[in-house]
Amino acid sequence: MGARLCGSIFVAARAVDGEREDSLVRKLTWRRASGLALLVAWSTCAGGPVASAQSRGAPRVPPALYPNSWALVVGINRYQNAPGLAYAVADARSVADALPALGFPRENIRLLLNEQATKAGIETTLYRGFPKMGPDDRLLVFFAGHGETLAIRGGEEGYLLPADADADALPLTAIPMDDLKRISQRLKAKHYLFIMDACFSGFAATRDVAPGRPTDDYLAVALREPVVQVITAGRKGERAIEDGGHGLFTRRLLDGLRGLADPEGRGIITAAQLAAWLEPRVVRDSKGKMTPQYGKLDGEGQFVFVRTVKLEAKPDVRPETRVEARPEAKSDAKPESRLEASTGGQIPRADPLTDEATRTAYSAFQKTELARAFAVGRQGGWGSSSKRASRPQAGNGALYSCNKAAHDVCRLYAVNDEVVFTRYAAFDERSRTIIAALRRERFFFSQFGDELYDFGVASPEALRQGNYHAGTPTALRGVSTVKTVDLVKMLVSASPPTLVDALDGDGHKTLPGAFWIRGAGDYAASEDTNAETRDRFGYVLTGLTKGDKTAPLVFFCLDSRCWLSYNAALRARELGYTNLHWYRGGVTAWEAARLDMLDAVQHGQVR
Repeated sequence: MGARLCGSIFVAARAVDGEREDSLVRKLTWRRASGLALLVAWSTCAGGPVASAQSRGAPRVPPALYPNSWALVVGINRYQNAPGLAYAVADARSVADALPALGFPRENIRLLLNEQATKAGIETTLYRGFPKMGPDDRLLVFFAGHGETLAIRGGEEGYLLPADADADALPLTAIPMDDLKRISQRLKAKHYLFIMDACFSGFAATRDVAPGRPTDDYLAVALREPVVQVITAGRKGERAIEDGGHGLFTRRLLDGLRGLADPEGRGIITAAQLAAWLEPRVVRDSKGKMTPQYGKLDGEGQFVFVRTVKLEAKPDVRPETRVEARPEAKSDAKPESRLEASTGGQIPRADPLTDEATRTAYSAFQKTELARAFAVGRQGGWGSSSKRASRPQAGNGALYSCNKAAHDVCRLYAVNDEVVFTRYAAFDERSRTIIAALRRERFFFSQFGDELYDFGVASPEALRQGNYHAGTPTALRGVSTVKTVDLVKMLVSASPPTLVDALDGDGHKTLPGAFWIRGAGDYAASEDTNAETRDRFGYVLTGLTKGDKTAPLVFFCLDSRCWLSYNAALRARELGYTNLHWYRGGVTAWEAARLDMLDAVQHGQVR
């Protein structure tokens, strides 16, 4: 596969179904006027092979529509004077991780989380955090947190609530939405986009309609004119819904930025185009409980996102729902008598409640107090937990007991009065479909996300003790570090590895076929507790490998800034396993490669 560069920008697509697919080569002709680069032509051509590092998979740089790009990303779970949130920090981190692929240098991204995101912290970062910002640059501000609308004489006023906001003194302690225009007037950039995963009204914006397909002339004007634009998750009186490890709005935002808002695959997404794509999907997915708002606060231009690589749009489907997110409801459904085998052929085809001892235990479990959960092993054994504060806590307790009793991975059979066991069969079936499709993937990049980034961190021989979200080493003695491309090859091979997801939390997206073993990478201050965790992890690994310590195992967590998978791999090495692999890029790199993921289903709780 090859293409001739027509003087400028090369954007490669993955080949589909093994067929030869011409590369798209974009030619951008530029005209300079007062230092501004204007887009005046956009065409395609095909030709011979590209004799450059880019054709060998080296990272590509997106078209330089802007001299430089800057971003402030804010996520607040913990408020001093307001109810907390569950996933605002996760949303902020995910957005920050997505921006480099959209032309934002990582060193130009400022991330403020929780107590860092006070009013003073946010304003200081805006006014002093971008000293090299130029007059033709762009600035993106993403905020995940609370929004509030205050009634004033003659109307309403919307506010963003920083971590130290006081609901009784919003004008003094919060950031008025009307200040966004003034902030942009005080800074140097030309294009500003404020994206708020919060619901409120009370700001003056001009409605803007995106053209069905932005033409070259439209883009030329959009880039020339200044603009301040805003997109919010909802209106006054609505609640920004959190589910599945993200805010619903941010989940859809990330989908759009990955390419779904660019169905033609041109690699360009305007703010208006993104907003037009977001609104109906957020309304639909929230069942009408959220209605995103979009408009211009000032100017006639358009903030433009440019993807590093042209990617085909994937089916626009509703996000899957985690077991923990389902409403409490009784179910008369009977457990399936036969289950499909898992990706690795490790799930039995027997009804888990066929033996008398397990049925008796389950009958007793049904009389216990909520929140409660019941888990079963693959070859016998069970565990239960009751009188817990939440469904996730009950599930963790049941799996913790079951893993020890079964000396194997387990599956939740029921949570409260809802039978959830069939969720695992659905996960297995979908995993097989995804892995089968991986055989047709063709990659033109050798790396994704930050999976190879070197933080200059030494490789410790002892478990990391806390602060798990920090730069990791590039290697671990006795463990092979694998990239996304390597892992795909392994999964479609004749002897695929077992994937072990070491992430914590109550729910997240994971790789197809992965066994989520919560606590596998956690460290405890007590040596006795660490020994107990190691032993329980050993039970799980024995079950996964059928006692074969040469069986291939791959450990992963969030990304190259996540130590949980490092610790899990180190524990496995200490237990005598010899065919170990560390997928350092984790979920984030897999996602950056535009590969399908699933909502994780938990198989273990070892601490």
